Amino acid sequence: MENIVNNVNTFYTGGFVRDLILYKPAYLRKISQSIYHLSFDDISNTSLPISDIDISTSLDPKSVAKLIDLHFPNCNRVRQFATNKFDYNGKRYEITSTRIDYDCDGRNAKMKFSASFYRDSFRRDFTFNALYMRKDGIIFDFHNGIEHLQRGEIRFIGDAATRIREDYTRIKRYYDFSKRLGIRNYEIEQTIDYIMKNSTEPIIMR
Repeated sequence: MENIVNNVNTFYTGGFVRDLILYKPAYLRKISQSIYHLSFDDISNTSLPISDIDISTSLDPKSVAKLIDLHFPNCNRVRQFATNKFDYNGKRYEITSTRIDYDCDGRNAKMKFSASFYRDSFRRDFTFNALYMRKDGIIFDFHNGIEHLQRGEIRFIGDAATRIREDYTRIKRYYDFSKRLGIRNYEIEQTIDYIMKNSTEPIIMR
């Protein structure tokens, strides 16, 4: 795994960083408005109670696949669109190439690969899922997701109605996170109700 995450353009990201912060909140230190530092043990430590590890990289999916196959030839790698998935040392790894999504129709989207982690962050759903952490624990938080997480807030990146219409599975994801984290956003729920009642197209949430 070191051969992959040591790449200068590779970050731990998304739900993994969010859950790591929730697991070790006392180890988090704010450095500036959008930069934090999190002290943690070796990510590959099997005692870490987080089984899914999300990684973002500016490497294209084919290059990622070659690296995985070279260093982990028996890991049963699976590629799905921009993401390479595999199991290693009791954990599930998902390595996704940074990209921009466009022409979203509620179910599918066209994509364009981008080397910018900042631009990649705007395709993510909630602010606390758009966190990018280097191997040394430095976290880049482009949308104040950590503050929202600490305050018990769940917020979309951008306009909630727009983001939901881009991908209707975000309705289910909102309620999943709301139940799991014990937090609600009544404005988002009102927006969901309005969309569900007034949509002129089928809403598929799986």
